[in-house]
Amino acid sequence: MIGSVASSYGICRNGKVLVHGDYGNDFVVGAKSKQGLGASSSYQPTVLPGSREFAEILFGSLAYSGQYGLDYIVNDRGISCIECNPRATSGIHLFERDRSFGDLMLGKSTNDQPRASASSNHLQLLQCLISGEASIADPKLIKALLSRDVLFRFRDPRPVLAFRTMLKQITFEARSQQRPVADLFFEDLACEPR
Repeated sequence: MIGSVASSYGICRNGKVLVHGDYGNDFVVGAKSKQGLGASSSYQPTVLPGSREFAEILFGSLAYSGQYGLDYIVNDRGISCIECNPRATSGIHLFERDRSFGDLMLGKSTNDQPRASASSNHLQLLQCLISGEASIADPKLIKALLSRDVLFRFRDPRPVLAFRTMLKQITFEARSQQRPVADLFFEDLACEPR
C-alpha cells in the first residue's frame, strides 16, 4: 500500500468509544531500522475522516473494554487499518493532561469529552535527527519541538536523565553487536525483540 502513516488512540467501554484521537507520524524512531515502521515521537492532533467510525464498528462488534491504538495507511482512497493494538500506546500523550481523561481512566463517568493536545518526546526527536530519520530543515520539526515534552518536567528531571542513560546503554550495545542503533532503540522502545 502506498500512502502516509497515521495513528489513532482511544478508550472503549463495553464496545462504546469514549475517547478517540488521531495523530500523524511525522517523526518516527526506528523508521530506518529493520524492525518496520517504528514508533512516533510527535503527537500532533489531526482528524482522519472515518477513523472514529472504524473504531466504533470494530470495537462495538467485540464489546471491547480498554485502551487501543490503530495504525493506518492514508491515501487518496481514504484510510486502511494496518494494525490494531488492544493496549495503551504512545498516543496516550494526546490526552494525558486532560482531567476528564484521567477520570475516564479511573472508570468514572464524565460528561466532558477529553480534548487532544500536541506533545512530543524531544529526546526521541533528537534521536531521529542523529540517526538521519529527521531533518533540521523540516518545518514540522519546529512545531514538534515547541509542543509539550512528554518526559521533561522542571519539578522532576529524572525521566530525562534515565532516558539519556538508556540511550548510552543502547548505543554501547549496538556497537558491541555491530548493529544499527536504530534497531536496538526500536526493540527497546517497542518491547518487540526480533
